[in-house]
Amino acid sequence: MPTISNLRSTPLPFSYCIPDPLIVFDPVEGNVLFVNDYFALLLGFSVSELMEKHINDLDYHIPDLLTWQAQTTALKHNGRIQTQSLYRKQNGDMLPVEISSVFCKDTAECVVSVVHDISKFIQQNEEISISLQEKEQLLKEIHHRVKNNLQTISSLLSLGSKKIKNESVLNVLQETQNRIHAIATVHEILYKSDIAGRVDMSKYLKYLIASLIDSFGPLAQGISINLNTQKLFFLMDTAMPCGLIVNELITNAIGHAFTKDTSSKIIEVTLNSNKDGELTLSVKDSGIGFHPNPENENISVGLKMVTILAKQLDGELKRYDGEGTEFRILFTAPDVINEEEAQL
Repeated sequence: MPTISNLRSTPLPFSYCIPDPLIVFDPVEGNVLFVNDYFALLLGFSVSELMEKHINDLDYHIPDLLTWQAQTTALKHNGRIQTQSLYRKQNGDMLPVEISSVFCKDTAECVVSVVHDISKFIQQNEEISISLQEKEQLLKEIHHRVKNNLQTISSLLSLGSKKIKNESVLNVLQETQNRIHAIATVHEILYKSDIAGRVDMSKYLKYLIASLIDSFGPLAQGISINLNTQKLFFLMDTAMPCGLIVNELITNAIGHAFTKDTSSKIIEVTLNSNKDGELTLSVKDSGIGFHPNPENENISVGLKMVTILAKQLDGELKRYDGEGTEFRILFTAPDVINEEEAQL
């Protein structure tokens, strides 16, 4: 078997025929045993200059022999390792490289590495990353402007309602404002979101409920709205229908589920996912139960909207009557992610 010393003068068989930058190191001392012309051209050295080098002269991430010996021990155990590092060029510049190394025992023990320049790949990745960041920022700005425009429309409706005396018309305007706010809140959360294009549903529904309580004023006094939701993140196409459904069902419950004699006025909003990925959105009240009234156009319009929005989610809408009323929608959202997935 050839020794380390004569490997420098007797290179590995066919090593000159390999059309990639190749370098061979002593696994203990880290000195260069062989290097081909492709490798010399890659770093701008001559072959004779490289033959005087050690691994720590070339590899930025291997500053000393202890680091090198630890790496070669792992390489000997695994047989083959692929890593990325920075190699020092002759002019002092750092070149990002991908290194495929094997521990060779066929001749003298040595580390054989094929090295590829990945600087273009790194540059392309950086350009893509910058482009994505710019697009995310642009998208956030769009959400911000849409939210502001919707708030302007809501403010105009509010100003116009001050001149109206008809109570039924005022109710329609108020419900319209609430719907606009439900849509605007989605855009506001997307603008502030750390997860591009995702709506934190627990945060969204919390904001929405607080806004509804505020908009109903004295009418909502004494009503407790409890929110029970998992930490789920929806795309806008799923989040917005869910928000509008909750808006309509809470509006109907506040306006019609309770009487003066109702002792416990509770509305429960639930959103969760089971192990099969099926989602359940539920709004339940402790009121007098569901009594459809064809003459009450507001209820009729609200429930029609809920039916349409449930279909938009490809969901199944069910109503349960008993102690109060529960509307439950079962649906799936392929792009939903949970809290653990959001942190990856």
